[in-house]
Amino acid sequence: MTVELACPLKTFYLYETHNETTMKKLLVLLTIALAHAPSFAQCSFTINQVATDVNCEYGNDGVITANPAGGLSPYTFSLNGSGPQATGSFNGLAEGNYTLYVSDASPCMDSVVITLTHIHAAPVLTDPPDQIVCTNTATTAVIFSSNIPGTSFSWTNTNPSIGLAPVSSGNPIPSFIAINNSTTPAVATITVTPIGPAPDFCVGLSQSFTITVLPDVNINLTSATGTNVQTVCSGNAISHIVYTLGGSATNATVSGLPLGVTSSFAGGSLTIAGFSGPYGIFTYTVTATGSCASATATGTIQSMPLSSSVFSYPESNLCQGSINIFPNNISTPGGTFSATPAGLVLSTLTGEIDLSASAVGYYAVKYITLALVSIQAHNM
Repeated sequence: MTVELACPLKTFYLYETHNETTMKKLLVLLTIALAHAPSFAQCSFTINQVATDVNCEYGNDGVITANPAGGLSPYTFSLNGSGPQATGSFNGLAEGNYTLYVSDASPCMDSVVITLTHIHAAPVLTDPPDQIVCTNTATTAVIFSSNIPGTSFSWTNTNPSIGLAPVSSGNPIPSFIAINNSTTPAVATITVTPIGPAPDFCVGLSQSFTITVLPDVNINLTSATGTNVQTVCSGNAISHIVYTLGGSATNATVSGLPLGVTSSFAGGSLTIAGFSGPYGIFTYTVTATGSCASATATGTIQSMPLSSSVFSYPESNLCQGSINIFPNNISTPGGTFSATPAGLVLSTLTGEIDLSASAVGYYAVKYITLALVSIQAHNM
C-alpha cells in the first residue's frame, strides 16, 4: 500500500512493511513533516485583477492583469495551468473563461476565474448561393450583405481560369462570361470575409461559395477512320461505328439510319451496328445532349442492291463504219464499261460502240457493277 500526502513544497510517502521498528520510524518522520507543513486554507493575500475585454468579436487583444496584496512576495502567476511566470500580466487573449493562479512565498496558492467578452460585435455575412453555369455563358452577379450597415468585403478566388480575378474587395462581384476550355467541370471556390465599419473594422467569420463552369458537350468518332462513311451491299453487316461523348454530355441519340441498322448507348459511347436494308444513301445524325448546348456528328451509309453484271450486244461480229450499237439486257444498271485492247471507242457509262471511230480488231468489252464483272468478246 502507498499513501501520498501533498503540501506546497514536498510530498511524503508511507510504505507498508513487516518490520515493526522501521514502520514506527516512518510514522515519526511523517508526523514531523505534517507538523511543519503550511495550511492552504489560511492564505492571507487577496488577488486584485483588472480584465480588459477583447475589442472585436473573434479578436485576441484581451488583457488580464493581477495585483495581489497582503501576501509574502515574490509572487508567481499562472493562467489556465500554463507555466508559472513572475509577472501578473497576460496579453493577446481571446474571449473565454480563464483561471488565474497566484502563489506567494509562504507558500500559499489561490485562484480566481475571470471571463473576457468582446466590446464590438463582428459582422455576420449572408452566405452567397453556389452557381453552376455552362462555359461561355454569364454568371449571376453576387451581392454581399451582412447584419451591420457599412460593412465592406474582401474575397479570394481559387480558380482564376474561369474568368474571375484571384482577389478583390469589390461588392458586388459583377456578372461575367464564365470560361472552361477543358473537358471536365471547372470549380472555383470564392471565400468572402466581412469587415465592419470604422473605427474598429471588426473582422467577421469568412464564408465560401462555389462557381462551377461546365464544359461544352462534345462528340468524337472513336471507331476506325472511315467507318462513318460506308458502302455495303443490301443485307450485309456494316462495320461498327462508335462515337464517344465528352464534356458535359450525358446522352446521345441518332436519326436517319437505314432499315436494319440500329444504335445503342452505354458507358458514354454510342454504337451503330446492324445489316443494311434496301438500296439508298442514308445520311445519319448523332446528337449528344447534356447540361449545356448539344453537339452533333454526321455520317453516311450507302446500301447497294444485290447486282448482276450480265449484259449483251445484238451482235458480236461488227462492221467498221456501221451504225453505232448499244448493249441490251443489262441486268443491273449503273455499272461501268471498258474494252481491251485499245482501239475500240466505247462509252463507259452506256456501253455505246462508235463503229465509225473504232479500229478494226478483236476486243473484249467488260462491264463492272459493285463487286461483279462480266466480259464479252466482239470482233470488228
